[in-house]
Formats: sequence, C-alpha cells, structure tokens
Amino acid sequence: MRDSSAATRTTQATSEGTLRRSLATDRDVVGALIDTVMSAVYRSADRDTDRMSGGMGRRWTKLGALAGVLNANFVLEWFLSGQGDVGRSVVSDLGLANHPWSWVFRLGDALGAVLLMVIGLALLRSVRRSLTGLVGPWRGRAWRVGAWLVIGFAVTTLIAALVPLSCAATADSTCANSPPGSPVPWANLLHDGVSISGTTAGIVAAALLALATRGWQSLAHWVAFALAAALGLALLVGAQGEVAEWFGWVQRAQILLLSLWFAAVGRSLDCLTSARG
Repeated sequence: MRDSSAATRTTQATSEGTLRRSLATDRDVVGALIDTVMSAVYRSADRDTDRMSGGMGRRWTKLGALAGVLNANFVLEWFLSGQGDVGRSVVSDLGLANHPWSWVFRLGDALGAVLLMVIGLALLRSVRRSLTGLVGPWRGRAWRVGAWLVIGFAVTTLIAALVPLSCAATADSTCANSPPGSPVPWANLLHDGVSISGTTAGIVAAALLALATRGWQSLAHWVAFALAAALGLALLVGAQGEVAEWFGWVQRAQILLLSLWFAAVGRSLDCLTSARG
C-alpha cells in the first residue's frame, strides 16, 4: 500500500510539473508573439520616419485622416439602418448584436482604433528619439504624456468595439422596461467605462499636444480640445435624469470632431519626423 501511495504521489507530482512547464511554455509563446508584433510596429515606424526625410511629408496625416473616417462610421446609419431617434440614442447602440449591420460599425471602430494606436506608438517613438535635449522638460513631458494618452484612447476604443453593449433602452423594450435598481450587465459597464475613459484621454491629449506644439499645429489642438471639452460638458448635463432629446446629436458631433483631430495628430507626427530628418 505504501508503495502504491508513493507511486501515486510521484505520478501526481510529475503531472503537476508537466502542467507547470506547459503553462510556462504557453506564456513564453504569447510573450514572444507580443514582442514580435511590437517589434514589427516599431520597425514600420522607423521605416516611415526614414522615408519622411526623403520627402514623403504627409504619410501620418493621411493615416490619421483614414483613422478618423473609420472612427466616424456612424454616418452610415442613415444609409444602412435608417435614421431612427438619433437624438435619444447613442452611437454605441449601433453595435448591438441585434442591430442591423452592427458588424460594419464595430469593424470600423476597431480598424480606426488600430490605426490610431500605430500613430500613437510612432509618435511616442519619435518623441523619444527626436526631442531629447532639444526642448524644455515640460514640453518633453507634454509630448510623451500626450502620446501615451493617444495610445490609451486607441486601446479603449478597440475594447469598446470588441465588447459592445448587451442591452440598450433605445433599441430594446425589455431593457427599457427593466425595474429600477436591477443589475447593469457587465458588458454595458465595461463598454461605457472604457468609452468615457477613452474620450477623456483624447480630450486631455489634445490639450497636451497643444502645449507641446507651436503655431497652427497648437491652434488646431487647442480648437479640438476646447470644442470637445465643451461638448463633453453638455453631455454630462444631458445625461442627468431623462436623456435629453439632443443628447445623441451632441455625442455624434463630439465623435466627429475627435475623428477630425486624428489627422491633426498625424500632422504633428509628420512635422516632428521631418524636423528630425
């Protein structure tokens, strides 16, 4: 019996050791994949930066404009699903699983987020390589924190696209008639949380890039910051109690404004890389 028990313990220990080694191997593989992807992004940013000095001066501006077009995909709701009650709905309602063409809106958000993430990573890379010792410490910090917030804006937008609302009062009578105090679906909490956080990050990033840049670039970022912040305050007021009839229009105006701002971020990156070249 003792020999049988010892053999059993030995077998269990061997199995646990094999499992731990397998998990460690899986973590190594995942880590290697992440490193490979990040290295590819950085190499792409370096190649584009080098080409910039050869005269391709608007590459990142064009990429930012494309990201903005994808991010403003809600304009397709008039053509794909009908206008509906735009004033009382939010853009996130377009991504509901039972909404017509929801995959189009979610795919547009996801692709726009990925492009913005590439711009943010390239901006952070260029700031670290181009501005060391050339600007004051506060401007350098504004560049770096602004770049990180652009990346954060992109990441939260991607998460919101991957985790849509599971229920919306404007599109689902069951959701609209749920009793007060009923639990909010976790998908709604996550989606709304990352959406609000991302928009806030984008607005603050516009202010920081306005401080970091000069001339018309600074003016473009300041205009984006001021208008987006004002629209955000209007949304806070409209969200109190019953949703205001104009809430959806204001939210769409804010999204459109920030989408246009993506091109300004790309242009700032173009100017930064050209100056380095």
